[in-house]
Amino acid sequence: MIELKFPTGYSGPEQTFKDGKFSADNISDDVALGDGQVDLLYSFQIGYFLGVTRTAMELNVGYCVRFNGPGHQLRGMFKLGQLVTKYVVLFASAELAYTVFDGCPEPHHARRR
Repeated sequence: MIELKFPTGYSGPEQTFKDGKFSADNISDDVALGDGQVDLLYSFQIGYFLGVTRTAMELNVGYCVRFNGPGHQLRGMFKLGQLVTKYVVLFASAELAYTVFDGCPEPHHARRR
C-alpha cells in the first residue's frame, strides 16, 4: 500500500519555539490544527481470519518518508478483531512508530525566508 498525506491549503503553526526553547509568548490565538506536513508511506499489510473462532488478525509494517524537516519513521500496527454477532466486530490494536533519524532541527517554513 502507498499513502500520500499532504497539507490542505494552510501553513503549519509557526513561532512556537524561539532559540530552540518553547515560549508561550510565541503562540498566536489562531493556531491551525494539523501540522502541514507532507508524508509518503510505503507499507505492507497482511491479514488472516480464523473461521472457527471468528477472529481476524492484521499486521501492517511500513516506512514513512517525512519531507521538509522531520526524520523518517519505521511504523508498525497489529490489529485483532473478534466477530461478536453477524454485524458487530470488536477491534483492539497497537501501533508503533520509530523515528530513524532526528531530521532537520529548524522548521521547514523558517528555512524559506
